[in-house]
Amino acid sequence: MLRKFLLLIPAAFLGYSAHAQLEKVIHQTFDPADLTNITINLEEEYELQSWSGNQILTETFIQLYDASPEILKFFIEEKHRYEITMITEGEGMTLESTDQERNPIQYHGTECYEFVRTKVFVPESYERAGDNQLRRID
Repeated sequence: MLRKFLLLIPAAFLGYSAHAQLEKVIHQTFDPADLTNITINLEEEYELQSWSGNQILTETFIQLYDASPEILKFFIEEKHRYEITMITEGEGMTLESTDQERNPIQYHGTECYEFVRTKVFVPESYERAGDNQLRRID
């Protein structure tokens, strides 16, 4: 009896791990060239950090619960759910979420919990000029 019980414990944990947390980090770079203004329009929370690089680097951290790795891969590669697009106009550029409407992810009839946060590393030659605005200072 004890032997049967001990054999069931690993099986229970295997079933549980199928719905574990998935994590992925996506990096993108953007060249601000000689642009004066940058606007950031992202769907998720973001944090600005100054750095000594001459390009903008975004680091998007994704956590997805109650889904399979294939689902996460699909939303990254096929749906571009977490991709950031650069739009230039005149002397400015806008960084915006490619997917402007992030509907909840459904998997086997369950809504998956999703946490997305992006760090935006901006060259030291830019400073804040408003809530989602940056301006070149040199």
